[in-house]
Amino acid sequence: MVRRARWCSVTPTRPTGSDGAGYHRKTHAAGLGRAARILAAADSYQAMRERRPHRPALDAAEAETELLREAREGRLCPEAADAVLAAAGHGVAKRPRELPAGLTDRELEVLRALAVLDLPLAEMRSRLVRRQL
Repeated sequence: MVRRARWCSVTPTRPTGSDGAGYHRKTHAAGLGRAARILAAADSYQAMRERRPHRPALDAAEAETELLREAREGRLCPEAADAVLAAAGHGVAKRPRELPAGLTDRELEVLRALAVLDLPLAEMRSRLVRRQL
C-alpha cells in the first residue's frame, strides 16, 4: 500500500515539463519532486524513440539531442534528462554544480562551518578574518 501511495503522488504530475507546459495544473519544476522530474524526462525520451503518426521514431542520437534541447530550453530538468540518458546508455557529461541562491563556494564553506561549529560570534568573526573558517 505504501508503494502505491508513493506512485500516486508522482503520476499526476508526470506529463508536466519543468516550465509548467503539458499539464492542466501548470506545475513548475519547483513544485515537482525529483521522481516526477525524472519520470517526465523518461516519458519524453520514450515518446521520442517511438514512431508517431506525425513523425518516424527518432534514433538514440537524435533523441539524446532533442532531450538535451528540451532541458536547455527549460522544459525538462537538466539533471533528470542526464539521469534518463545515462540509464539509456548515453555518455553524459558532468554538469557544473550550481549552488542555491547564487552562493559562491566560499559562502557555502562558511555556512557549513557555521552550521557545525558552536562558537561565540566574536570567535567566528576572528576565524573568518584569519580565513580559518
